[in-house]
Formats: sequence, C-alpha cells, structure tokens
Amino acid sequence: MKKVLSIVLCTVMLLSLFVVSTSAAAWDGTTVSTSLKGEGTADKPYLVETAADLAFLSKSVSDGTTYEGKYITQTADIDLGGKAWTSIGSNAAPFSGIYDGKGNDVTGYSGSVTSAFIGFFGCLKSTDTNQAAILNLNLQGKIDSWTFNAASDALVAGLAGKLEGKAEKPIVIANCVVDVDIDVTVPTATDGKIMYIGGIGGWNSNVTVVNTVNKGDVTVKSDGRHLLIGGILGNAYNNITLENVANYGNVNIEVKSGHLAVASGMIGRANGAQTAACKINNSVNYGNVNSVGGSNAFAAGVIAQGFNANTRNTTLENCANAGKIDAKTTKDSANAYAGGIYGYENVGYTTIKNCANKGEVTASGVNKEMLPGGIIGVSNFSGKNSKVENCNSTIKAVGWTNDTATIAVNCVSDAQASVIDAAIKAIEDAQKATTSVTVNGTKLNFAVETVTPTPTPTPTPNPGTGDVATLLVVMAIISLAGVVVAKKVSAR
Repeated sequence: MKKVLSIVLCTVMLLSLFVVSTSAAAWDGTTVSTSLKGEGTADKPYLVETAADLAFLSKSVSDGTTYEGKYITQTADIDLGGKAWTSIGSNAAPFSGIYDGKGNDVTGYSGSVTSAFIGFFGCLKSTDTNQAAILNLNLQGKIDSWTFNAASDALVAGLAGKLEGKAEKPIVIANCVVDVDIDVTVPTATDGKIMYIGGIGGWNSNVTVVNTVNKGDVTVKSDGRHLLIGGILGNAYNNITLENVANYGNVNIEVKSGHLAVASGMIGRANGAQTAACKINNSVNYGNVNSVGGSNAFAAGVIAQGFNANTRNTTLENCANAGKIDAKTTKDSANAYAGGIYGYENVGYTTIKNCANKGEVTASGVNKEMLPGGIIGVSNFSGKNSKVENCNSTIKAVGWTNDTATIAVNCVSDAQASVIDAAIKAIEDAQKATTSVTVNGTKLNFAVETVTPTPTPTPTPNPGTGDVATLLVVMAIISLAGVVVAKKVSAR
C-alpha cells in the first residue's frame, strides 16, 4: 500500500511540474523583434510567432518594406494585450504581401483613429504584378476613440482601412473572422468630408472577399461629415466581389447638420466606374441596421445606396437579410430610404435575383411619407434594365419605383417566414462548399470553416497564469494529503 501511495504522490507532483499555460503572453506594447524567420516564399514564408514579431511587421512596413509578393504565416495565437496598435501599412507605405493567419487568433487589438488610414491593417495595395491578401485570420478587438480631425476623408475598418487592388490583381480577403467593435464619435467639422467605415474594409476598390464573417458592431456619430458605413465594406468603388460572406454585427449611425447617413449590413455605398462590376453572392446579413441622417438617410441589409448612373453591372444573387432595417431623416426636405436588400437603387443595370428578406424594414421622415421595401426601398431608374427576380419578402418587395411594369418579376411580397428561412438555409449550405482561394497563381487552402458557424457549448477555458497558480496550490494540497495518508498507513 505504501508503494502505491508513493507512486500516486510522485505522479501528482510530476504533473504539477509540467502544468503550463497555453495562453499566449500578452504584448507589453513596446517589445519589437529585430527580424522574422523564414524567406518569404510560399514554401518558406516569413513566420510571425509572437506579438513582437507582429509589431516588427508593422514597423518594417512603416519603414518602407512593402512585402510585395512575399508570404507571411502566423504560427500561433497572439494577444496584443489591449495596447495601442500601429496599423500595418498606410497610403504612403502600404502592405502588398500575403498574410496567412492559418486559423490562428489575434486578440486584444486596440485601435484609435489618429490618422486617415486605420485598422489592424491600415492600407493594402496590390501592384501590377502581385496581389495583396489576408487569409485565415481571426481578429478580435476594438476601435473606440477618434482624434483625427484633418480636412480629409477617413478610411477606417476593423481589418483594413483601405483595400486598393488592381483590375487584374484584386486584393483577396478570405476565410477571416473579424470581431472588432467600432464605437466612435467623429469630431465636429464643417468640411463635409466622407468617413468610410467597415468591419472588413473602409474604402475599397478591386477587392474580392470570400468566406469571411464580420461579428463586430459599428456605432458612429458625426456632426458635419458624411458617413458611409457597412458591416463588411464602407463603399464599393470598382470591381467588388463578395462571395459566401456573413455579417452578424449591428450597424448604428447618426449624422447631424445636413449630411448623409448611409448604412448597411454589407456595403454602404456602391459607386464604381461605368465599366466596373459589384457582385454579391451567397451572402447573408443578420445584423440590425439603424441610419439617422441630418439629410438623406439610407439603410439596407446588403447595399444601402447606389450612388450615380456610372455604377453598372451590379448583381446581387442568392442573398438574404434577417436583420431589422431602419432609416430616418431629421430634415423636413430630405428622404429616408430603406430596403431589406437594397435601400436606394439609383443607377440602373442592377440585377437582384433569388434574394430574400425576413427582417422588419421601416423608414420615416419629417411630415413626409417614406416607402420602405422588403427587397428594394426605392428604384429610380426607369428603362435602365434593372430587375428584381424570384425574390421573397415578408413585406412589399419594392417600396417605390418609376418602372413598375418591368422591375419586379416573379416576386412574392407576403412570403411565409418558413419559405424565407429555407432560402437562407440554402445560402448557408452553399457557403460551406468553398475551401480554397487562388492568390498570385498559388492555391491556398482555408484553415478552418468560418462562415455561418454552428453554435457550440462554451468551452472550458485554457488555464491562464492565475489558473496555473491555483492548480499548483491544489496539487500541493493533494500532495500533502497523500503524505498524511501514507504516514497513517505506515503507522498501522
């Protein structure tokens, strides 16, 4: 018996020696590595192993290293500890490489709007020969202060403030989960500049977003500046593709002093060139959208506003909205436009096909009736080949149009919730089929499934530093108890 107790006691003591925390040590806000391991190739990428490595990446890009055509792989979870973060890249010194998070987390990101390009990444740019990309990254954090007050536009997002690709080399954002809450008040101004804010990208041109989720809420107030806000992208300027994308974040904005409020679960404003295309497929907005404007207000689940007649070839197919959509103007001569899918379609050449809305959609003004729609709030381009086909909504599909004869085809305006739920489920099932993306001719596999994740029980947390100390104390008590028992048995 003494031998058995001795073995048990030794085992317990050995286990106590090998108990270690699996949590990454939080960054102290100052430590920066002097280099990255690796060679930057697809086979031997640069390695980001610690927060200090990530800080080195930020610093080196600021110092002028673009990493064009280079591959960077994150090898472990990283905790930035809530310390002030310098965005990776700016408009003058952009990041042009391929960052692959490999399904790892970056937590504790803390951003402040101190310049025109703010996000975990400040600015990504493709070149004529190489695409820039972010893949397989799970990002968590916040942006909760705004001190930038120059007379210029601001480009802000949880992931990347500016995404500027090329027509033949679009930027790729793939298989990412972004949970960055943005809660800011833009300083009062009179310059009428535009604030582009999104969960994934602020200002965007030639960008493809695939199998990506935004979970962060966006709450913005402004007095004197326009707000263009999207749960995914603040705007869509040229050649934007969203494929298998989901937004769970709520979007709440308020603008005073006669300026625009444009808010959407996906894209705030689509305003590309005449030959450009904006395509959204197999994507769902689950977040609530609330837009209050001191001038016109726009709100939608997918695109809030089509800006002008130059925007062509917009296609929304197999998309859905499940969030509550509300637009309100506080100016008596202004309008409020709200649609479950598209708020204000003023561009023509738009196709909305096989889409569904189950969310409540409302619009209100001052002494003026507004006409919200389950699919489109207002379509204002007769004869420009816009179509709404095979769509279902729990309310009137199109609030108002000057082309009632041709715009809505085979649409149901009082669809049963079960029909719409089935449509949303079909979209969610289709989202799971994509497992890779090609960047610069190289096929890159997705690390984990991210879109429409199924709920799971709350996991038992990994032991942190405090938990390890507690566990060691418990082990010590067990060890002492073992000694006492051994002595009693020996005495017998």
